[in-house]
Order: sequence, then structure tokens, then C-alpha cells
Amino acid sequence: GYVLLERDMGGRRDWNFLMVSLENSPHLHVWYDFIEKVDNRLHGIYLLSVEAENIVKNIDRVINPPQKDKKNKAEVPRWKFFVTHNKVGGFRQVILKDGRIIFTRLTQPVGELMTDVIAGNIEQEMASTVEYMKRLSFSPSQGLEIYIIASSDINNALDLSKIPSAKIHKFTPFEVAGYFDITGAAQPSDQFGDVIMSAFIASTRVHRLVLFLPK
Repeated sequence: GYVLLERDMGGRRDWNFLMVSLENSPHLHVWYDFIEKVDNRLHGIYLLSVEAENIVKNIDRVINPPQKDKKNKAEVPRWKFFVTHNKVGGFRQVILKDGRIIFTRLTQPVGELMTDVIAGNIEQEMASTVEYMKRLSFSPSQGLEIYIIASSDINNALDLSKIPSAKIHKFTPFEVAGYFDITGAAQPSDQFGDVIMSAFIASTRVHRLVLFLPK
């Protein structure tokens, strides 16, 4: 599939698209076989990295409500950095520019049982991602807003002082469930974002991209 990003303002005024693909892995076939045996209809396959656009927008509606006074209206950062700590996969990082996904990274955790080590991994990987963003014309002057979904222990241990960010938001999965007004998908003690991310994607009516099986 593809996601429309923007149109060039100069030159030939080309339209820019981001191509999206999903590996046809054995893990997916296990899910295919399972879905065919149940009554639930398959509406399509959704990718967390792409749907992160809607996730960040919904969080913003709560923490950054629109300001009616245009004179005091703060400038919105052009770049958004979304990170969620998932039990399946590890650290999912999604970079948005002007509300559109630019690229995504998935990093496997090291020393998963140690809070300080996990926090250190996140800090290091985020710093590496920022360096790559600079190749894509990122400048701190354009503004960078960070959203992190992890356990309270990891959030408290994170030190992002070296990341050139205007705003940093840290949430637990349970707090995000409250923002999405989804009850029962997360508990106060939950450490990972998998379930609440899946619940949001399943409950929202608008999706950025739907992938379908060939059949």
C-alpha cells in the first residue's frame, strides 16, 4: 500500500508517497488460519506504525486542546516522535512530520527485566533516531514533541535531556486508555502498550491504511 505525504511546493510540484509493505511471514499465516475458523469477519490488516498518526492526534486532542485566542496560540511542533514499549516486538518508534509518518523503527530490548537498562536502551535508540532525522532535514528550530508509552518505572528512569525536544509526554498504558476512553483494555499495573494500541486501532472508525489478503 501507500500513504500520501505531501506535495512539493516548487519545481514540478510532485506528489510524495510513502510505500508500505508487510512481510508475508509464517507468523501471519498462523493468524490467517485462526481467523478463518472464527465467526469474526476480517476487515483488513492494520499496522501500528502507520496508525500511529491517528494515535498521536487523539492524544493531542486531550493534552493540547485547540486554543481559541489566536494571539496566544503556541506554535505547533512540525515533528512528532512516538515511542511505545511493547511486549511483542520491543520498542516501536514512529516519526511524524506535519502529522504524516516519515519513517519507523523497531528495536529489540536488551536486559528486559532491568528497568534502568530498558530506559538506557530507549534513550540510546531515540538519540540514534534523531541523528537519522537530521538527514531528513530535521532541525530543532522546527520543533519536536515526544510521546512515550511505557511503565511508570521506565518513564521515571528515562533521561531525555540530550534529545532536542520542545515537549516530552510520558504515559502509562492505563493513562492512554483513559485518553482514548477505552475501559477494560488496560490495568494500572500494565507495563506494555500492545493491548491498548490494538484496542484503539480496532475501535476507531478512520484508518490511515488497510492491507488486505490477496483472496
